[in-house]
Amino acid sequence: MSGLRKILLVYLLLGHGACSRGPVSTHPIQEREIPRNGATMPVERKGAKWWVKRNRELNALGREGTASLVLFGDSLMEGWEHMGRHSLAQSFGMYGTAVMGMGGDGTPHALWRAKNGNFKNLRPRLVVIMIGTNDLESQSEQEIVDGITAVAQAVNAITPDSRILLLGLFPRGEDGAHHLRAPIRRVNEGMQKLADDETIYYRDFGALLLNEDGTARRDIQPDHLHLSREGYRVWAAALAPVVAELME
Repeated sequence: MSGLRKILLVYLLLGHGACSRGPVSTHPIQEREIPRNGATMPVERKGAKWWVKRNRELNALGREGTASLVLFGDSLMEGWEHMGRHSLAQSFGMYGTAVMGMGGDGTPHALWRAKNGNFKNLRPRLVVIMIGTNDLESQSEQEIVDGITAVAQAVNAITPDSRILLLGLFPRGEDGAHHLRAPIRRVNEGMQKLADDETIYYRDFGALLLNEDGTARRDIQPDHLHLSREGYRVWAAALAPVVAELME
């Protein structure tokens, strides 16, 4: 089965917009001036054939334009189609969900996709965005926040009546001493400030991945980055009531 047919099949199984009630009444967000840096400049990963192919498939979903819930971001969002497919169907299948995650994407790539077809005709009630973890080794914390801001503004410019839910970056590494733990906290603090609780919302589910002592739960995050099937089940259980509230 071709990649496009697989994505369309998942899309149809998830309801194909059957429960879509049209966009909520929100408003365009107040745009802030975003510095030009490595995280805020749109970049197409045209050197990766698989990426170009999947992007075409996501653009096809964008042209279809009937999803009421969009999951947009990097491999953690793409994983809803793989490790998380059962949790996706159970928790979000009633909405007509379009999974628009792309493994390895940082904010420049998500920004390019948002501006170049992924949201072509989409007017969802809710767009859930998780992006930025792949920028941690190459961009500063403020640059990553700027990049996330740019992505949110790009989505809002295309579909201003949709709510946007920004998700805090998940913790990385085996324990609290890992060099990315503190930068992730600071990025999440910056991201939280973007929320106005009218159009843009913020939630952080990172604590679900950790034991009480701050070490990573291996049953949920076996490689300290991606999630297992159990990880997606736990994430879905926490995310579902938030999505349900914002879809009202």
